[in-house]
Amino acid sequence: MSARNKIKSIRNLFLVCILLSVNGRAAASLTVEGKVLDATGKTPVYAAQVRIENFSAAISDEEGNFSIKAPNENAVLRVSAWGYQVKHFPLKGRSSVVVLLVSDDFKSLNPLLEFPFGEQALQSVPYAVSGFRSEPPAQSLSLTENMQKELGMLRSINRSAAPASGKNTYLRGLNSLYGSSQPLYIIDGVPFETLTGKHSIIEGNYSDPLSTINPEDIESITLIRDAYALYGIKAANGAVLIRTRRAREQTSRISVGASWGVVSAPRQIPVLQSKDYRAYALEQIGGAGYTEQEIQDQLYLNDDPSRPYYHTFHNNTNWQDEIFQNATVQRYYGQVTGGDDIAGYAISIGYDDAESVMKTGSMNRFSSRFNSDIKFTERLLFALGLSFSQVNKQLRDDGCVQLSSPTYLSLIKSPLVSPYLLGEDGSRLPTDADEDFWGLSNPVSILLRGLGENSQQRVDLNGKLEYSLNKQWMLTGLFGYNTDKLTESYFLPDYGVASVELERIRQVSRNYVQNRSARYIGVYTNLNAQYRGVWNYIHQLRLNAGLRYHSNQYLSQGGSGYNTVEDKFIYLTNNLLAKAIFNENNRWLWGSAYLDAQYTLKNTFDFSFNLSADASSRTGSKHRSGVFSSAAASWLLSSEKFMADARAIDLLKLRISAGRNGSDDLGPANPRGYFGSVSYMNMMGLSLRNLNNEDLKYETTDKANLGLDLAVFNERLALSVDLYQHLTHDLITMRDAKQVSGFDYVWVNEGSLQNRGLEASLNLRLVDTRKFKWNLQAGLGHYKNRLKDLANDIFTEYSGATVLSRQGNPLGVFYGYRTQGVFSTYEEAQAANLKTLSNNSTVYQFKAGDIHFADLNNDGWIDEKDRVIIGDPNPDFYGSLSTRLSYAGFSLDAVFSGVYGNDIYNHLRAGMEAMDSFNNQSASVLNRWKGQGHAADIPRAAYNDPGGNARFSDRWIEDGSYLKLQKLGLEWAAPGEVLFLDGLRVFIYAENLVTWTNYLGRDPDLSHSNYSLLQGIDRGYLPQSRSFMAGIKINL
Repeated sequence: MSARNKIKSIRNLFLVCILLSVNGRAAASLTVEGKVLDATGKTPVYAAQVRIENFSAAISDEEGNFSIKAPNENAVLRVSAWGYQVKHFPLKGRSSVVVLLVSDDFKSLNPLLEFPFGEQALQSVPYAVSGFRSEPPAQSLSLTENMQKELGMLRSINRSAAPASGKNTYLRGLNSLYGSSQPLYIIDGVPFETLTGKHSIIEGNYSDPLSTINPEDIESITLIRDAYALYGIKAANGAVLIRTRRAREQTSRISVGASWGVVSAPRQIPVLQSKDYRAYALEQIGGAGYTEQEIQDQLYLNDDPSRPYYHTFHNNTNWQDEIFQNATVQRYYGQVTGGDDIAGYAISIGYDDAESVMKTGSMNRFSSRFNSDIKFTERLLFALGLSFSQVNKQLRDDGCVQLSSPTYLSLIKSPLVSPYLLGEDGSRLPTDADEDFWGLSNPVSILLRGLGENSQQRVDLNGKLEYSLNKQWMLTGLFGYNTDKLTESYFLPDYGVASVELERIRQVSRNYVQNRSARYIGVYTNLNAQYRGVWNYIHQLRLNAGLRYHSNQYLSQGGSGYNTVEDKFIYLTNNLLAKAIFNENNRWLWGSAYLDAQYTLKNTFDFSFNLSADASSRTGSKHRSGVFSSAAASWLLSSEKFMADARAIDLLKLRISAGRNGSDDLGPANPRGYFGSVSYMNMMGLSLRNLNNEDLKYETTDKANLGLDLAVFNERLALSVDLYQHLTHDLITMRDAKQVSGFDYVWVNEGSLQNRGLEASLNLRLVDTRKFKWNLQAGLGHYKNRLKDLANDIFTEYSGATVLSRQGNPLGVFYGYRTQGVFSTYEEAQAANLKTLSNNSTVYQFKAGDIHFADLNNDGWIDEKDRVIIGDPNPDFYGSLSTRLSYAGFSLDAVFSGVYGNDIYNHLRAGMEAMDSFNNQSASVLNRWKGQGHAADIPRAAYNDPGGNARFSDRWIEDGSYLKLQKLGLEWAAPGEVLFLDGLRVFIYAENLVTWTNYLGRDPDLSHSNYSLLQGIDRGYLPQSRSFMAGIKINL
């Protein structure tokens, strides 16, 4: 259908709606004459629909003119036209107006977004809210990736580059030590449990329930960032409201899309090559005190080709080439929407297949969704949603796990040996090699012989029944059912893997097997009564009151053991060594009575009040319930009569809000004592795992927000700024337990945490002509947190780092030793006269070539008393910038993201520059201290590191600031219909093209743990790397 015919059809339909909407209404007190023009060329817009809600409607003629009745001078015109954004135009006392419409090629500043009780225009909400409407193709495998690209004020950090690993998402800083800092997700009105505290049996893997959602199915996403207390005990960290696609019109629409691409292998970390590794190994031999015979036994030092094993130890293997690959990605998606005046439907199906950049790794996802809206009568409506998805992943351990992680082994494995057995002439045989001379596993063997399977199936069902008693009152019932089933299988073979001694039973492991299955079941009901009242078109009142109940159950069971019959037998049996059985049966309930009220005066002042009385079974029996409330107000100054002559100002709005939210997601804390399985002397038993504390309660967060929204010059420039403060009370912390309990600590509520910050967003319509358009969006966030009250210091040890929680300090700071370079001469070391305890037993005098640690208490000893704060993982600023240039059907998009001022503990580099064993090292150690007078930044190589040169210090703390070109894409959209197609789009794009940073690791965009205390720690998981995609979308 041509654009002209579409406009005529819309015009005719709207004329009928006008007659129905104004029929029987009282005469208006004001007649408004107006003209609708295109904002670009100031040309008339034909068939523009002009409406005053629940009062009158009109349509523009070919000259753009219209006439409409208005109830009063404060009325707001809603103007829409095909190909343009919807415009909300306040009269401000005027009877003659000109309305300029902006092309829908630009993103709307006032989108219609999902809210708890229906859709609302963004500008009518007094809270700090942002959001966007999504248009396929989504061009991403991950829902959270799309959110980060669209919403710069959202801080979303990668967990791993393994497909479907998801991201850790934070709104306005960190609000808890051990509890969750992730926002609440609401999908089609039903709370979505992300199960953030449930860990995979495969190291480095994250089973993210959000990965089961196909981003193509998303219609809109709304972020509630401040004190919106409707969700009470669940929303201390904000809320993300997601609406899936539904039929918007009766006409049948079919759209299909496909894309294909490649993900580049990660950037390689330079390591020592064969020649340099031999020299390094000789230094280690000297430090290890080998005898002459032991030195002769080092076969890699013999260069006689006629000697046995010569070819075994005279290679120059690039182990990273053996592990990593360029991975392929393919995506397919189809959707059908349509219906009639009785029922509408939206059906979608999708399939994604993505290889991992680690060889043998992969992910495939099948997703399907059915949404339907049925009108039984004019008063009775029913909405149904049903989805099923399955995600299958092939994985291996990831990160700094020396025994079993192929990625880490590819860095520390000696280049002298080959991944495969070699013949007498040095030719490569088809069989992979066993563990090497130094006792390191063969990463190729782990890829070929190991197993790491993860399969996740999810079903979501929701139904909503609405009954209108009259024009003011409506009753609603919402039901939701969710089930998420997860199965994991893991096997580490004997061949190719280093043997380890099993504690207590004094036997050596040959192989290892572990299985796990888990299931989550959620049932949700929400009964609601809704009132809508309008008086004289000056006063508008919306009331919602209701009851809701959410039942959750998580069941998990599994087992592990060593030494199956052989590597081909990968199953759990009763005759395994060091058997372990684990299970969890956890049920938690949430009940709530709530009230939501919003009052609007003269379409200028908005007031909102929310109240939620909640009860949760996650807390101790003495603190099961709580009352949470919030209030917000906004003043739309740009709608005032005195602003009628300020034509340059399109929007000027002030917002203020305050309230209290809570969080019953206590992380690892549990108020009840429970037993868990334990293995002793190859026998199974039970042991107490947690101390009972019925005084344990939820955390509460008091929030305050002050905001400003401004748009000028016909929305060419739009700015939104928010100042906020969060204060979390009753923090979940640990207190030392009594010795007689047998536990080190007990979970308690103690202390408070403050977050203060600023958020700003900017939208610029730089160029707007008929053919060429250029838009720019930017978002910036800043927060500072501080532990205001904490009785005792808490030291958290993780991956060799010490994280300090102390009153007056930011959350999650690194606590270690300061360094002052390397002793270049013996005289310099002797003058410092510093000592330490080697392995906590032997006195060690620091020598030339050792790190010069700062002796802060001047006692001549380097010990724990010299530790100070050496880094802060919290950024000073974070944000994104996106731009879009369009010309004659072509569009060029670029998205930048960045962080400034955060520190990262590079645990991977700490292992690669420790120089305390025969593990291969980073090429940077070529610059290590070599002898008297050598000025170097890297200390000498020392077997077993007697002086503790590799201890946790500022050597390993790096600036994590970065600016990343996250996406660059080019798209062509066919102008109008093409043959039998209603629309055609072709696109190509690249992601993670360039990262500007001083960080020495692979990728500074990392967050490997959900816990707030463990941010900014790089454990060497798979990094993000460049990807290139091409695709097509067809509308029928």
